[in-house]
Amino acid sequence: MEKGGFRGETLNVPNAITLLGVFGIFLYVLEYIFEMNHLLFVTVVFVAATDFFDGYFARRLNQSSKLGAILDIARDRMLLIAFFGNVVWRYGSEI
Repeated sequence: MEKGGFRGETLNVPNAITLLGVFGIFLYVLEYIFEMNHLLFVTVVFVAATDFFDGYFARRLNQSSKLGAILDIARDRMLLIAFFGNVVWRYGSEI
């Protein structure tokens, strides 16, 4: 077994939930680009819920992993970049 690797941690319940959140972020960006403003709030709530539930199930099922920690941080930063990128895109000249 590799020391410090991700082998055996690739897909568990919390990581799958985190990947759903990443998909939600891409959906958020597409909704913004195509001006589906009525769905933006719902998508942000969905991504926030995946953030809560991946941590909950990681603790509850004892499935914490290094890969999950990295994916969770990456997903959080992707959401911040997408959200603030959209704010700057829309209101950039007024800021």
